[in-house]
Amino acid sequence: MGVAAAGCLLTAGAFVAGERHYHQQPAAMTILTGVASVGSDEASVTIGGWTYGLRGPGNVTWVDRQGTTHMSGWPACLADPGTTARIKFGEVPVTLPDGGRLRQIVWVDCQS
Repeated sequence: MGVAAAGCLLTAGAFVAGERHYHQQPAAMTILTGVASVGSDEASVTIGGWTYGLRGPGNVTWVDRQGTTHMSGWPACLADPGTTARIKFGEVPVTLPDGGRLRQIVWVDCQS
């Protein structure tokens, strides 16, 4: 009887631990400002030892100079390859399945 009860407790504990793992709150977004080096449909910003990159139109939400939010296309402030642009952007930390970590840009503000 004691073994069965211990098994049930172990199973319940594993379930609760799994539930916590899958129902964690999303990571908080950090807002940063930096100078982006612009390429053809790509850009990168290095701040504090991290390099944040963007590649391909439609992969990031962005706000234009008039304050309009765009869910597709390429940020207008990053449209001139070979230039630099000062941008504000939001990033969130991401843990990969293999345990590696990166910081994902989730929006770019072209208003400044």
